[in-house]
Amino acid sequence: MALSDHILAFPFPKGSKMPVLEYYDGTSDPVQHLEGFNALMAYCGASNPIMCRAFPTTLCGAARTWFNRLPPKSIHVFRDLSTACATTFIGSRTHKRTSASLTSLAQRPNETLRDFFSRFNSMKLEIDDLDPAMAKVALIASIADVNLSFSLCKKEPEDLNELLARCKKFMNATEIMHARQETAHVRTNKKRLE
Repeated sequence: MALSDHILAFPFPKGSKMPVLEYYDGTSDPVQHLEGFNALMAYCGASNPIMCRAFPTTLCGAARTWFNRLPPKSIHVFRDLSTACATTFIGSRTHKRTSASLTSLAQRPNETLRDFFSRFNSMKLEIDDLDPAMAKVALIASIADVNLSFSLCKKEPEDLNELLARCKKFMNATEIMHARQETAHVRTNKKRLE
């Protein structure tokens, strides 16, 4: 086993139960798994040896095989284990997005504003050091709706928050008007049939 004698001899606290964490099989981002594991262990107040003993229980598939092939007694601290895991499965890391990534996003033909904003916000949340000014410019440039674009060009929002608030109001108004038109269309067709 890769864990040192010191780690294996460290007793689990009485009455402790291993918290449930999603298994890691080596095909997804190892850093995300390690961050989740570290957060859970910090919540439980786990010591370094307990973290070393608990970590292998979160592995399956290729990740479990990798762990089982580590040299015997080669792991003395969790930092070594986490570094080895992240390094081994680096090819599975997700691409880190930057503020510039938002410039590649555009509203698709026939995509509703709400669906587009959902995609935009999902991408925005993946960016660690979001530059709000760049996000604002990227969002304005990517909107395909002519009426909204005209409104934003006529009076440019001061910041990203104002832009998002105005877009939300526009989406809500558009959806209300669409619903009214649908209702009027149904009424007109109903009268024709009578």
